[in-house]
Parts: sequence; structure tokens; C-alpha cells
Amino acid sequence: MLLKLDPSRVTGVFEKKEIQPNLRLLRLIAPDAREFAIVGDASTTYDAIAAEIGVELTQVQGFKARFIASPRLSEIVEALKAFTGRYVFLTTMGAVSDETGRTLPLAETLRAVTHAGDFVVFSMEDAYLIEGVMGGFVTSGPSHGRTAAGLLLRHLNGASLKDLPPVQDSPNVYMFDQGQLNRAGLGLPEPIARRAQLFNIQPTFYEANRALILTALYTLGAAAVLALLLVYWANLQKNRKLAENAKTLRESEDRFRRLSELSVEGLIINRKGMVLDSNRSVEEMFGYSHDEFKTVTPATVIAPEYMSVVMDHIQKDQEDPYEVVGVKKDGSRFPIEIRAKMIDIEGDPVRVSCIRDITERKKTERRRETDARRLRRLLELNRDAVRLDESELLKRALDIAVDVTASKIGYLHLVNADQKSLTLSTWNDEALKGCTAPYDTHYPVEHAGVWADALRLKQPVVHNDYPTLETKNGYPDGHFPVLRHMSAPVMDGDRVRLIVGVGNKDEPYDDIDIDELQRVADEIQKFVERRRVELALRERTSELVRAKEIAERAKEDAERAQEETEKASRAKSEFLSSMSHELRTPLNAILGFAQVLDVNPKEPLSPEQKLAVHQITKGGKHLLSLINDVLDLARIDAGRMDLSIEDVPMGPLFDECRALIDAMAAPRAIAVRFASPAVGRVRADYTRIKQVLLNLLSNAVKYNHDGGRVDVVCELLDGGMARVRVTDTGPGIAEDKQAEMFQPFSRLGAESGTIEGTGIGLVIARQLIEAMGGTIDFTSRPGKGSSFWFDIPAVDRDGGAAAPSPLDAAADDTPLGHGVAGRIVYVEDNPANIALMQSILRHIDGLELTAVHTAELGLEVIRTERPDLVLMDINLPGMSGIEALARMREDETMKDIPTIAISAAAMPSEVQAGLDAGFLAYLTKPFNVAEMLGVIKDILAGNR
Repeated sequence: MLLKLDPSRVTGVFEKKEIQPNLRLLRLIAPDAREFAIVGDASTTYDAIAAEIGVELTQVQGFKARFIASPRLSEIVEALKAFTGRYVFLTTMGAVSDETGRTLPLAETLRAVTHAGDFVVFSMEDAYLIEGVMGGFVTSGPSHGRTAAGLLLRHLNGASLKDLPPVQDSPNVYMFDQGQLNRAGLGLPEPIARRAQLFNIQPTFYEANRALILTALYTLGAAAVLALLLVYWANLQKNRKLAENAKTLRESEDRFRRLSELSVEGLIINRKGMVLDSNRSVEEMFGYSHDEFKTVTPATVIAPEYMSVVMDHIQKDQEDPYEVVGVKKDGSRFPIEIRAKMIDIEGDPVRVSCIRDITERKKTERRRETDARRLRRLLELNRDAVRLDESELLKRALDIAVDVTASKIGYLHLVNADQKSLTLSTWNDEALKGCTAPYDTHYPVEHAGVWADALRLKQPVVHNDYPTLETKNGYPDGHFPVLRHMSAPVMDGDRVRLIVGVGNKDEPYDDIDIDELQRVADEIQKFVERRRVELALRERTSELVRAKEIAERAKEDAERAQEETEKASRAKSEFLSSMSHELRTPLNAILGFAQVLDVNPKEPLSPEQKLAVHQITKGGKHLLSLINDVLDLARIDAGRMDLSIEDVPMGPLFDECRALIDAMAAPRAIAVRFASPAVGRVRADYTRIKQVLLNLLSNAVKYNHDGGRVDVVCELLDGGMARVRVTDTGPGIAEDKQAEMFQPFSRLGAESGTIEGTGIGLVIARQLIEAMGGTIDFTSRPGKGSSFWFDIPAVDRDGGAAAPSPLDAAADDTPLGHGVAGRIVYVEDNPANIALMQSILRHIDGLELTAVHTAELGLEVIRTERPDLVLMDINLPGMSGIEALARMREDETMKDIPTIAISAAAMPSEVQAGLDAGFLAYLTKPFNVAEMLGVIKDILAGNR
């Protein structure tokens, strides 16, 4: 069963589809083309081909490729209809099916593809050379399937895989449909036309009817020969009158002449070494006239070295065809095939010979052999390339070029980036044997002879008459002698990358040699580029490995440092916690007993005792302030200070600070004046900015003289920053002490005075302001006072008047009407925000507000009270508002309670995340009071 396998129907050998030769063709026939599509069937074979093509496209500049692949014909056609380019390249298409899943015949698939638009379709497989496909650089051939079939049969019949030779690469060749070229209005440029194989050539009358004509010619020729023999036979048999016989013979010869002239093969009739007759084909074949040919002998038209073969066939009357080398009248040699037959006419033997010029057949056979040898040698080099350095790789590749062109000497030179000089790289061993001259690796092209014409002309060049050339400079004394020469360039766009040259072949170089040399040259460049990429990848990999090792060591060092830092931080935190506990415990007793003594009506204190208790209380409070400041500083240093950044109104902030500082300034008659702020709101943590401002105000009062003045202003700076400035009329700060202003525990000499302080308030203030995105600084003039300020991001500049009450803002147009009532739970950790919400809702009848400061506590209150509405902050200490909502939706008792998010997290992505989490609405701080009340009304009224 296996022996009946048809080798011509076996496929499956992977064929690398090369895109670069097709792009070079596209550049030549359509210089303005920049966009093309690559079409395939999305099979695993296509994926492999597309990956190979993708790698090749990284080496090509100036083209835009679109990959169109699908197992469905309709999807491919739709994609092509949307394609705006004109040029399409076809890869593997055998797995395309219609909408029912039926695998389509290739002709039907390609017919639909070529009719999808006004395309010029290139093929990368010669199986696609059908109507509608112009052709291109194809990489498969009929021998491929036969080779695969033969290997398969041998394996199935017992041959081991290791004993089977590898399948060669597909033959690479340009193939075109001449009819499609004419319809597309395209002509092949000379470098391609010289090498291309044409199909569907517009036939001449002879070509269209060749079989019929040849049959007629052979029949007529045979009839003529038979007629001639019959004439001879009749003449010998009948021995009639000489005049009558002569007439008959002349008539027969004339008929034979007319018939034989129609034969495309050479016909010779000879007897005893003498030519009796010949036809025009053989006369033109050898270059003789009819009369001249009657005088030739075998030794005249057969090469001497083949005469023994011819004579052996004549002596043995052999009729099998055989091949020898013929010699034309001009001395040129060419291969011929001879078929001869002896015919006996009345005892007189006549030899009839048919001679055929087999030059083209020999070329085809030679091309096949050289292709196979080139591919075999290149495969061997490909296997060894990974172990070779670049110089060895070039040397081996040059040896292949010399071998496939039957040359003796060869060279390979790289072209430098300037295109004006070469790096002389490699010669083969035979060339080096006859070369004693030194060479310069950097050789100017202008000094090179015709051996560099391939670089100048950017195409292959041949010099079969090298010794007669007048411009063959470039081979000075000491170089190898050159008899024949051929070289080819490797192109990259319009730039030459390298040139490969060979010389001294025994016979003239021909088109096959040129083609083989160009193919080897192109492959050499691929080897070089691949090796350089591999080396670069290897070096890059080594660098990455080294970088990874360094990064891992750095990571380990960082982890150790982080561990040490965390250990030190834990130790400091534990120490501070322990110190706080140890100090607060006795301090609690001191302050407690001092208060008991101060307010005990049964045992009133004397004035002297009351003063002592007052000093104890004052010292205890100072010690408590010091403890709190130190713990604040420790939290900041450890990065555990939580900030809630929001829009802070400056008017209300000034009002609160004024109320607190006036009580401190009044006993010393110090006037504290707050100017109306020029900035409406700033971005800050309300509690911390208030802490900083009070620290500056406290220092301005403490370090002022009795009856002095403190001025507070808020102004808008360029760049969107607000500056809050506190200026006092105190003694100022000595210049030699100003550098120590923000040093911890440095009081600039005030520690020797009566004014209490810890020396860390300004340190905390600086770190808080910087954490909120601002800066803090001061100026001071001894004897004139000091001015401290901090800059903080501004929101708007709507004036410094105190912010109106939320109820006042909404009084004229409150969205809440009569009959709207409900219980609301507000989960918020900022006291100011809670106070604001209470202020807004306090005087609205029917609403009851419960505020809690953590999500955990809020869930308990919501579960217990079952409110009508929940207002939820997002950034809460502990559990976030998002997590709290998720818990509510999982709890049967809370999942239906409507919930609104109110948060300073105002980025669009944050708002969307809140809505996606399930909040009915998401209000950002500072919220619009009317809008918020409208949302509350809608929800409580059941409109949402």
C-alpha cells in the first residue's frame, strides 16, 4: 500500500517565506510604494511564516505592512476591501474555508482574494501562479514534495531517521505571469528580468501549435528519409535509364530537402564517412552552408576528446542517444545529443543521424546541481555558525561562493557606512597563496579598480576578458593574477553592505554563475547580521544578568537597611511609648492633686500656697505639652502622621485662631490684628494648618514686648500659592542664631530666660507644612521684630470674609420641603466636617443626624438604628468607606439602605470607583450645599 504513494502529492515540508526579495522587487517596479498587505490562512504554518516575516521586516525601512489572516474567506475579503494600499503578498492559503466550514480549493480562494480590490498580487509560493496573481520571489518548487515523499517512504519501509538526509531548503526564484504583468501595466527591471522565469507568455503561432507542428515535422522527416531510401532502392533495383533515374533522384532529393528543412532537429545522412545530405537546422547549428556541410567529417564538428565516443557508437551501430560536445565553424563549443540509425538499402548502408542542441537542458541541469550544492553548503554553514567568529564565518561563506561558481580565487569586502571606502576583510586560501603585498583595511573606492564596479554600479559585474581591460588597476605587484572576474553586491535599500568577488574560472562566467554568486552573497549578509544580532543579544543578556545580580544585591542591602531602620523605628517607638506612659502616670497625679488643692473649699489655700499650686499646675501643663510635641515629632519622623487634605476656608480658620490667641495676648496688652484674607480656600489638613498657625501666633505673642503688635495676613502669590504671614514687633533674632531656627530643641538662647518652650514647635511646623505641599521660612531684624510665613496651595481668591453659614447659603433656595423627614448617619473622622454637617441640618425640621468617626463604629450604628440614609466619607482611619459599603451590601439588614459618598478624593477615576462600588451619588469636598440637600431630598422622597 505504501509503495503506491504518489510522491508528487506529498507536501508538508516547512518553507521559509522570504519577504525582503519581494520588497526589493516592489521598490524596483513601483518606487513610490510604501504600504502592502500580507495575507494568510491563520494556520499554525501561517503563524510560523508570519513570525519569520516579522523578523525580516525589522531589517527593512520605509514600508508599512498589514497582516491579514483568517481561516474564513469572507473575513479575509472584508479586510482586503478596507485595505487602502494596492500591493498584496500571499503566504500559505490552504486552510481557508467558507461560512459552512468547507475547505475551499486554492483557485477559488485566490479568485476571491484577487477580486476584492484593484490589487497587484505577489506570490511567495509558485503554487499561486494562477490567474489574478502576478508572481514574485517564490520559495517552493515541485521537487520539494517529491523529496519529502521519498524520505517518508524510506522511513516507513524501515530506514532510521538518523540515516535520512535532511530536506534541502526550497529553491528561491523569481516567477511571474506575463499576462498579469501586462494587465497591471508593470515591467520587470533588468536585474529581475535577467533572472526571472515567466509563465503564461503570450505564445507565437509556433509555440501555440508546437506539438502539432513537431509531429508533422517528424512525420514528414521520417517520410522524407523513407522516400529517399525508396528512391535509392528503386534506383538500384530497377537500374533503369540513367536520365530517368537521375530525374527521379533529383525529385526525391528535392522532396526530402523541402521536408527536412521543416524539422527543428539537425538531420544528417552519410555513407562511409561522407555526408550525403543535411537539413538547414544542423547547418545553422554548426554555422556551415549547405555545400560546406557536405565537406565536414566527424572530426570537424566533434570536440577531439569526444571523438572516441562517436567512433565507438558508429563502429558498434549503437542506436541509443548519447551526449558529446560539438564544435561550431567559429570554434565555439556546445553540448549536443546524437541519435543515429543504420539503414541498409540494397546492401549499401546509410547512417541517418538526428542532432539536438542541448545547451539549455545542460544549463537547467547545471543550475539544479549548483543550487543543490549551494543549499547543502549553506545548511552546513548554518549548523556551524554558532561556533564561528565573524572572520571564520566570512571565510567559510566565501569558500561556498568560490565552489558553486567553479572559481579558483575569491574575496569578500565589507562596505563602510560612508559608501566611499571598503574594509578589506577576507580572501580564500588560493588567492592568498599568490598574494605577498600588504593591504590597508580601509580602502578608498576611488582608488579601486574594476573589481569594485559592483559597488559603483550597485549590480553584479562580469569580466570574462579581464587581461584586456584597460582600467583594471587595483591589483598591483604582489597580488594574485586574474584571468576572469565576477563580483556581486548585497544591497540594503540603495546602500551596499558588502561585495563578494570570484575569479579564474576555467570557462567564461555565465548567467548561472551570476545568479549563484548573488544568492550566496545575500545569504552571507544574513549570516553576518544574524551573528551580530546573536552577539548583541548575548552581550545584552550578560549585561542583564550582571544588572540583575547587582539589583539583587542592592535589594538585599536595601532590605537589610530597611529591616535595620524598622528595627530602630520600633525601638524608638517603644521607648517613646514607654517614656510617655512613665511620664504621664506621675504627671496625672501631680496635676490632679494640684487641682484638688486649688478647689478644696474646706481647706482653702493661703495666697502663698495658692501661688505655689499655680506654679505646680503651670509646670505640669508645660511638661505635658513637651511630651505631646515630642510624640508628634516622633510620629512625623516615622512617617506615620496621617493627613486629610481638603479645601480649608481661610476666613473661618482666622476666626478660630483669633479667639484662641486673643486670650493669650490680652494680659500683656498685645494687639493681634487679622487682615481679611485675599485667598478664599487652601488645600491642607484643617487640624494641622491650624496647629501651625497657632504655633506661629503663640511664638509671636510669647517673644513680644508688652503692648506690642502682631499682624496676620493671607495673600495670593504667583504660581497658585497662598502665603500666610505672622509679623511681630518683638526683639528679633540675632543673625548668628538664625541658622539654628528649625533645629530640634534649639531655643536660640531663650532657654536661659523666663519664657517657656520646648524648642521643637517650629520643627514640627516645617515638617507639617512640607507634608501638605508647602514651604515655611522667616525673616528677622534684631530690635525690629520677626516675620514668619508659610506658603500653601491656594484653591480660589474669593475674599477673606468668614465663610457664610451653610444654612445661610441655602436659605433662599433650600431643596428640602415640608414633609421630608428621616434619620441620617454621617460617617466622618474630621470634626470640622462633622460640625459643618450638623450646622447645615440642625435647623431643618424632620431630620435627625448621628455622626460617627470610624467605619467600624458606623456599621454598628447603621445595623442598630436602620437609618433612612447614610453619608459616608471614603478616606477613614481603619476601614475605608468603599470597604464599609461592601460590608453593608453583604448584610441583609443594611444592604438596601441608600448611601451617598462625600469625600475629598475628587479625581475622576476615584469618583467612578465609588459609583462602581454602589454609592447612589458621589459628592466631592468642598460640596455644593444646595446640590447636597437636593440629593438628600430626592433619596428621602424615594425619587432615587
